[in-house]
Amino acid sequence: MKQLAAFFNWPLGELLKSETDNLNKASIRILFTILTLTLIKAVIGIAVAVEYNQDVQLYRAVVLLLVYSALLTSFLARKISFKTIAHALLGLGLLVIWTNIFVFAGTINIPVLQFNFMLILGSFYLLGKRSGIIYAILGTLPAIVRIIADRGAWLPEILSEELASPGFELIVVLNFATILLCHYQFLAAFRANIAEKEALNKQLQRAAEEANRAAEAKSEFLSTMTHELRTPLNSVIGVSQLLLQNSNADDQESLQILKFSAVNLYSLINNILDFNKLGSDKLGLEKIPVDLDALMNETCLGVRFQAERKGIGFQLDIDERIKGMWVLTDPTRITQII
Repeated sequence: MKQLAAFFNWPLGELLKSETDNLNKASIRILFTILTLTLIKAVIGIAVAVEYNQDVQLYRAVVLLLVYSALLTSFLARKISFKTIAHALLGLGLLVIWTNIFVFAGTINIPVLQFNFMLILGSFYLLGKRSGIIYAILGTLPAIVRIIADRGAWLPEILSEELASPGFELIVVLNFATILLCHYQFLAAFRANIAEKEALNKQLQRAAEEANRAAEAKSEFLSTMTHELRTPLNSVIGVSQLLLQNSNADDQESLQILKFSAVNLYSLINNILDFNKLGSDKLGLEKIPVDLDALMNETCLGVRFQAERKGIGFQLDIDERIKGMWVLTDPTRITQII
């Protein structure tokens, strides 16, 4: 018994492992359930047909047994794609419905309604909306034709050979079991999918909160460091400016380089602080009086030293009309742009 269970469960388990989506797993289980229970119904049909000498039902049950056995084997062995097997299963279901209504039962009985319902839910669960609509129409059409024909009494009886009791009753019970199991598997997968998405949303929310806390800590650290660094640099720049005013010609170049380096470092720290403010939407613009001539000369002073050290000619040309002109602007942003 264990070997038999392993024979059926191992391939199904391998199929389920290859899928990560719960709804796809449910589709695989539904297809396996329908094929397995249909095989059982075919075996019951063969046994009952042999017992009561129903040759037509016997031939029909044997053909269905062989076909469904081949489909189940191909499904578990992955020799045929899932969609192909699903279409074949639903196509055989249509054949059963049509032949039951117009040949074997000659009417719309309980198994016919069950087969129709199984066909509709199976087509939607296995193949989706478009195929579900098509199979639903093809499965419902013979019932509509049969009702109209019965009212008009214009459709002759070809053959009426329903499966004898207790096979009829067993088929009805297995059909109910198939419908119940298919709904249960799909609903379980649907709930599992929702639970998985909710768990994922909670993980994303926690990750976002942690990221926000890390960003806030980084922002606070950068703000503190830049403010702490600017204080001693202001002193360096101020002292270098005083030394420039009271130094001899030999020390002028060294002091200019010292001041330029300090100013550049101060500017770099300001840029870091501005970047930090930009990330937290705290960056603002100043609006103060600025001497454009003096600002441009101070900004380009350090660049001139760098250019001269590399042997590159550098010249600042300012329009005479703006010399001595004061404008309301943000000197820091002007400096960054230049």
